[in-house]
This record gives sequence, C-alpha cells and structure tokens, in this order.
Amino acid sequence: MVRTSRAKEIGHPVWGASTPETSAPTRGAWGTNNPEHAFVYSNSTVTGLPEPSFASACEARGINSTGQIAGICQDARTAVTDGFLYSNGTITELGTFFPNAINDNGVMVAGFSIDSGGTLQNLNSFIPANSGYQIYYATAISDNGQIVANAYYTVTGQSHALLLTPA
Repeated sequence: MVRTSRAKEIGHPVWGASTPETSAPTRGAWGTNNPEHAFVYSNSTVTGLPEPSFASACEARGINSTGQIAGICQDARTAVTDGFLYSNGTITELGTFFPNAINDNGVMVAGFSIDSGGTLQNLNSFIPANSGYQIYYATAISDNGQIVANAYYTVTGQSHALLLTPA
C-alpha cells in the first residue's frame, strides 16, 4: 500500500516515461495496421510476447528488471480493451485496469489508480484533498514507490506533472 504525503509539481504533463538505463529492455508494440503485437527488445533481440487467444492487438507498456511486463490487449470478440500482466510465462488479465508502468515490486500504475498486490486504489486519495490537484494519468513508478502522474490543477484548469513521494 502506498501512502503519499507529498505531491510536487515537476512541470508539463508527461507521456510514455520509461527507464533511462540504456541496457534496460525496451517494450512496446509492433505491427502494421492491426493487429499489433506486444514485444520486448533486449540484447539486440526482439521477442514477441505470448498473447491471449482472443487478442486482436496488444501493447506492452511497462517492464521491470524481473521480466514482468504490463500492458493492454484488445479483445477481437468484443473490441473491449483489457489490461494484462505477463509474469513467469503466464498472462493474467487485469480487466479495465490499463497499466502504464510496473516496478520491481510488481506494483503497477494506470490512469488515476495503483495496483499493489491485487489491491486497487485511487491515487487521488494519497494527496491532500485541498491541494487543488486531480490526478488523471500515472505514467511511471519507481522501485521506491515514487510515482510520476499528470494532474489537472483545478484552480487554473491547467495540466501539470506531479511527483508523488511515499511518506
């Protein structure tokens, strides 16, 4: 469980934040038109990830150093998008939780939510109610629990990037 005591504005909204280490595996999606397929690029090798049989398009959005990969897949039967977690050769469907990042502890962030060990929480509950910020899109989470998220500043209506730091 994350308890955030501090939210610090760090600038304009952030999209697609990832690790700066050049040796870290890269994740993403490849394909032309549809379908797209989730992949990992590591040591000059592209490896496609296994996908649910019903998936028409998948995108890997986050990877940690233990090889867990979080992302989204579109269901070819219903055209509904579902989140997924790939871990130890197994894909777990996450339903309407669409993860953007995962840390080495397996904690994932998506939209305005955090999933820690299967417990889903609203990130807005971790910042002071009178802060004026309304989180709408978490983009990254570090191994020590710091979260980069985009938020509206309700006083001005402008978007800002926040750094949420656990207490």
